Amino acid sequence: MVGNFGPEMALESLEVVSVDSVWRKGVFSRLVATSFDFMAVDEAQYIKEMDSKRSMACAALAAKAKRVVLMTGT
Repeated sequence: MVGNFGPEMALESLEVVSVDSVWRKGVFSRLVATSFDFMAVDEAQYIKEMDSKRSMACAALAAKAKRVVLMTGT
């Protein structure tokens, strides 16, 4: 993302989670209890099957975010 977002976009905290582990019970429950404004998903081609655990977890988390970016190199 390119631009000057000002102080309202200042980073307060950062969570980095593998798309393969986001659905795991301990990880998902911690993330779903967290409030966040921005979610970026790298390797988004791995969440295209909506019946998979990782896709459902990512969709639930994305619904909480104000902004979501999906990235893929394929």
